[in-house]
Amino acid sequence: VSKPITENVQNALKIEGTDISITLSASSFIEREDWFYTLSRTVTEHTRGSVVFNSCSGEARDRLHLSLGEKAPTLVPVSQVMMCMNCTSDFSLTLRRHHCHGCGRIVCRSCSRNRYPLKYMKDRMAKVCDHCYNELKKRGGETLLSSNNLT
Repeated sequence: VSKPITENVQNALKIEGTDISITLSASSFIEREDWFYTLSRTVTEHTRGSVVFNSCSGEARDRLHLSLGEKAPTLVPVSQVMMCMNCTSDFSLTLRRHHCHGCGRIVCRSCSRNRYPLKYMKDRMAKVCDHCYNELKKRGGETLLSSNNLT
């Protein structure tokens, strides 16, 4: 993350990855500074291993899946998400946001049609995204059957 000096883009912010480079233009100097600080801090924390991204793999993903449904997830703030975190459909007045109670991500209705009993909610049925539902079902299909027989 850097602050390039360009003539044609005011308040620019450049984000460079291994296979992509993006130049953004903030609406003000203060907004650019806020973006720069937030992104720089997040990259630093991720490098140190103290931040886990949903697209991660390996050990961090295994830890997330091991606790899936057993403890309350950290909910992604609604104000920070403009599209479904599963299918990338843009949210609008008619396409609303829904939190997955399994992973905390924000998804659209199409990606959160399932409900599953979650241990941290005392086995109460809760809305979960398709990814969490498939993982939970794969791990504990017999738990789902016994819960459904009780209700």
